[in-house]
Formats: sequence, C-alpha cells, structure tokens
Amino acid sequence: MESAMKNLTAALLVTCLLLPAGRSLDAASPVDGLWDAVIVASGTEIPFRFEIASRGSQIEGSFFEGDRKVGSSSGRLVDDVLTLEYEHLNTTLELKVNGGELIGAYRSNRAGARPQDIHMRRFKAIASGDGNVPQLAGNWEMRRL
Repeated sequence: MESAMKNLTAALLVTCLLLPAGRSLDAASPVDGLWDAVIVASGTEIPFRFEIASRGSQIEGSFFEGDRKVGSSSGRLVDDVLTLEYEHLNTTLELKVNGGELIGAYRSNRAGARPQDIHMRRFKAIASGDGNVPQLAGNWEMRRL
C-alpha cells in the first residue's frame, strides 16, 4: 500500500510539473464563446453573431448564415492578436484582444481591397419583450469593397 501511494504521489508531481502554469489540459482560449459583433460597411454598422472555439492549439471563428456556420479554414492567437483565415472566401479577420472586446478588421486578400472595421463584445442574452426591437425582416446583402 505504501509503495502504491508513493507511485501515485510521484505520478501526480510529474503531471503537475509538465503542465504549463495556470492552464489545464482542456483549458479554453480566453476568446472562446459567442460574441456580439459589428462590422462597419460604407459608414453603416451591421450587427452579427460570431463564435470562437478552440481545440488544443487549433482555433476557429464562425460567422452565421441563418443557422449555418461558416467557419475559418485556420486560426491562431498570438500575443493577444487573433488571426482567422477564410481561404474559401479569400478573406482574413484580424482582431486585437482588448479587455472584454475584440477590435480589428476584416479584409479581402485581393490587391487594393479596403479593410472593414470590426468590433466585438461578449454575447449577452437580451430578455424577450424589451421595447425598441429593430426590424430586420427581409433579405440583406453585404458587399466587400
């Protein structure tokens, strides 16, 4: 029994030494979760929902087309800068982590394209029945310049 206890103690000590300080094996990225986002297009703020999810060193950012997620093809978070590539759209989203906000730009990767400003805040559910609900019915189109 004493030998088994020593082995268990040694195994726990080795595990603790191998883990990076302050992180568990399944620790989520500090940007994981839902975000309320706004993109500025031609001087108009257009709100949308955004989701960030990480699995190990992989990070993905997803826009939504109705209920369909449009995920990034690759992503990385380095020194508080989140970069998400959307190869299928030929675009890049680059955001700086600034406290509880993400601030940056979405841009086409073609020559001469102008980036569009984006800012995001953590998603907060709004109680239904609140007044002044914007009317968003209909079809919307966003053009990249």
